[in-house]
Amino acid sequence: MKKLFSIILLVFSLCLCAQAQDYNTILEKRCEYIAHELNLDDSKEKAFKPIYMEYCKQMAELFKQEHGKRKPQDQKTEAEVEQDIKANFARAKKIVCIRECCYAKLRKFLTPKQIVKIYEIERKEQQKIRQNHHRGGNK
Repeated sequence: MKKLFSIILLVFSLCLCAQAQDYNTILEKRCEYIAHELNLDDSKEKAFKPIYMEYCKQMAELFKQEHGKRKPQDQKTEAEVEQDIKANFARAKKIVCIRECCYAKLRKFLTPKQIVKIYEIERKEQQKIRQNHHRGGNK
């Protein structure tokens, strides 16, 4: 669950950063970085890139729909809170579906250890984003 949450936060943060930069450029650089870290040959990198980019775009789209709709819990009615909880369940199901689909595609040419390494890279990137965010907020 922690891995899933980290990836969710990473994708959401990337979506926010994309407002200032071209999102496709960010994704391409991430793909290149991950391919380098996995030591993928050219053919595997070419197969990896469109799958991973589509995965990131689908995840970002889920969070873009949520962005800007939040208000503090104490300002919500019971019905609104319940609606949020159900929406979170639905979003979590979509996330699992997207991840399973991506895993099935990647598993055709990557090993499970390589796929886990992708998750680890994403988690480390998310930690960096969180640290930078906290530093910026403390100034």
